[in-house]
Amino acid sequence: MRILINQDSVEVNHASGLLSVLKLAETELEGCAIAINNQVIPSIRWQTEILKENDHILVFVLSREDKMHLKIADHTFKSRLFTGTGKFSYAQTNA
Repeated sequence: MRILINQDSVEVNHASGLLSVLKLAETELEGCAIAINNQVIPSIRWQTEILKENDHILVFVLSREDKMHLKIADHTFKSRLFTGTGKFSYAQTNA
């Protein structure tokens, strides 16, 4: 069956477990959060979570280099501050 791990297509056996698939894909699990189809999966369920055809797994990794960086898929953010949607061009408009 086919699943996506951070935008990469992976072929796995039917009824594969989340943890075994991530280990097979050599995914670093320390300091990360995992979502399946946009639903965050608590780490206590990683061992028992069974994947289905076309599941989309997102692995969020917080790494420590000189500063803390947030890594989502293949993007690394130096700031963990995310603001709005850009709907308002000036702060006064939003007040």
